[in-house]
Amino acid sequence: MDTIKILANDGTTLFAQVLGSGRPFVIVHGSRSDSRDWLQVARLLAADYRVHVIDRRGYGQSGTRRTDYAIMHDIDDLMCILRHIGGGALLFGHSFGGRRLAVDFGQSRRGLS
Repeated sequence: MDTIKILANDGTTLFAQVLGSGRPFVIVHGSRSDSRDWLQVARLLAADYRVHVIDRRGYGQSGTRRTDYAIMHDIDDLMCILRHIGGGALLFGHSFGGRRLAVDFGQSRRGLS
């Protein structure tokens, strides 16, 4: 398992654990959790994908810099992560993470769960 740190547009460090190889698959956790809650699932998916289990801003090992946090910052952060990973990533979001993906980000995206 690798650990990567990605700088958000405002300089906040975003953390992800990466497992496997192949097409990128990004897991976005919900509220009151972090990447550790999805490591078992990531290990299973790693047989077929390069899985990036991220910590959203303010959760787990990711930092927080904004005092004026808004929902759209999640989307900005996800865009930074996707730029770092490259194209063609599948996205999976749980609970609040899934809502943000589906409502604000995924309306025009394929491979969204």
